[in-house]
Amino acid sequence: MPKIDIDNYIEQSGMRKARFGGYEPEDVHQAMEDLCADYEQHLTAMTSELRTLRQENDALRRHAQGLVMQNQTLSTQNATLAGQVDKLQSYRANLESAVPRGEGAQPFADEPGRYAAPEKQRPDAGK
Repeated sequence: MPKIDIDNYIEQSGMRKARFGGYEPEDVHQAMEDLCADYEQHLTAMTSELRTLRQENDALRRHAQGLVMQNQTLSTQNATLAGQVDKLQSYRANLESAVPRGEGAQPFADEPGRYAAPEKQRPDAGK
């Protein structure tokens, strides 16, 4: 909150000096009412700004909670998929070691779990 320079405020408010010292009571009363009105306006503005900031904060908190939940879901899915990949790689390694690699054996295609199709012989081949 800004500090008020009382002497400067008294000069700017136009308070009249009283005949026997001090200031005229009506002028002091009016200056105090003006000061209170300014204070209330600032207080109202700050209250409104605080309300807006709280709403924004709540919205950001809800968004962050949603992102955390999405992250947890994706982490779970990632772990599940990683486990499936490990199983598939182990399964493929077992299959590759079980299939003989001699003549006539079909090598695996690029896709896991698929055999390469045998090459078709052209009808005029070997003639």
